[in-house]
Amino acid sequence: KDLDWHPVAPTGYGASLDLNIEYQPSYQSKLSLNLYDVWGRIYWRDVPTTQYDFSYKPKSYDFTGGLSIDKSYIQKLPLRGTFTADFNTQGTWRTGFSLQANRYMWLGQFYGGYQLNNWFSKFLVEPQTQALGISIEHPNVRLRWLADSLRTNQAHRLGLDLSLRLPFGRSE
Repeated sequence: KDLDWHPVAPTGYGASLDLNIEYQPSYQSKLSLNLYDVWGRIYWRDVPTTQYDFSYKPKSYDFTGGLSIDKSYIQKLPLRGTFTADFNTQGTWRTGFSLQANRYMWLGQFYGGYQLNNWFSKFLVEPQTQALGISIEHPNVRLRWLADSLRTNQAHRLGLDLSLRLPFGRSE
């Protein structure tokens, strides 16, 4: 049912703490652990809310409530992370696996690829979802596509990532 209520969108600001740990036991291997939102909060102002109470007793019920605006609301960001193990197998050829986790699931992924200068192209396999993908990476750019079907309207797992890293300041 339309409540005919059109509140102004809330505004907010936030902050989070991410951690990255890398360990290279040899020239041929590297382990990485990334934890996102180890601590994270978004502080919202003027958040539209609804609150309804329903109680039932035989032959009667009570349904009360209403619409309101919360002046402030703190949203806690859930912890999530990735673990990656990368192995240099034949000079420019690399293989590895990664594990992504959040509070609901763990998702594993295997890959193999070719390193040319600063560019790394890899083929991805995700056994749990039966998805396949490709990724092209550079220290400052990454483009990745992953899907369990070439027909995107039938895909249950579909991902497209584009990331750009812009370093600033002095590097020593």
